[in-house]
Amino acid sequence: MRMWWGDRKQKGHRASNRKDMETTLNCVMNDKYQVPFVTYVCGKDNYDYLKSKGLEDLVLVTEEPRLDIPVELDAQHRLYLCDIAMQDFREIICVNWDCRLVRPFTDNAWTQLRKKEAIQASLIGKSNKVVFLKSRGEDGHIFSIDGFLYLRDYTLPKKILKLLDDPDVPHKWTSESLISIYLDRLHGGWIGPQRYYELYEPDCFYAGRLGLWKCRTKKNICFAYQRHYKWKQDIS
Repeated sequence: MRMWWGDRKQKGHRASNRKDMETTLNCVMNDKYQVPFVTYVCGKDNYDYLKSKGLEDLVLVTEEPRLDIPVELDAQHRLYLCDIAMQDFREIICVNWDCRLVRPFTDNAWTQLRKKEAIQASLIGKSNKVVFLKSRGEDGHIFSIDGFLYLRDYTLPKKILKLLDDPDVPHKWTSESLISIYLDRLHGGWIGPQRYYELYEPDCFYAGRLGLWKCRTKKNICFAYQRHYKWKQDIS
């Protein structure tokens, strides 16, 4: 599944993201290995726009371009829409528009994902100090990225979103920090990169130069993150 929300009239970061989404949409539509996917949409105008681009499997969640959540939690649309999608499918892969299929997606990819935990998201390292997870100590710059998110437990999105009510949880504007903190608390603390890889790292996804795990550590990669690296060269 993919998702679409926001509008060009909105000022700030989300408006620029919308332009990026429109650019990568054209790439997704022309991917050689593309498979059918469902797009959950906020906004009738967005729905009509995607329909005009040739997308068929669209679910209009709300007539408005955003869910009824605070503007500062805009990025949490991802978890809220995943929660809605999980009621329909119970097992999903949620990807950004700049997450591309670079090899054929086969049943073996689902088999791979089912060998690990019910939630999987790649670890990436961020060099900036804007978001830092104290729960991960010296690894506080390492996050679970949400550009590729695998779920097969329909209760997980709501459990993760409950952290929004916790005054001790920082960086609530990003779903990446919520997912990371949820997993840390699940284990009573940060389990370290190697153990995380064994449990939560999706083997079929390559996060690029920001990812902790390179192609040589994974098998049967079919999804790759388009941003920040030359993905055609990286996974060839």
